[in-house]
Amino acid sequence: MLSLSMLQKIAIFAVEGKDVTNFSEKCTPEVERAIPKVVKMVLCELGKQFLGTKT
Repeated sequence: MLSLSMLQKIAIFAVEGKDVTNFSEKCTPEVERAIPKVVKMVLCELGKQFLGTKT
């Protein structure tokens, strides 16, 4: 095989859509408001994983 080690932790971040039957190129206002929060969560997690910070 590839001789790669398995990850010890997998973090999953998601934003649940309220209406999944209609599609658009734009996000709903609720999703727009959630994006900065999720980005912050992802950046904090990356900081923990790669920089050893505990933010």
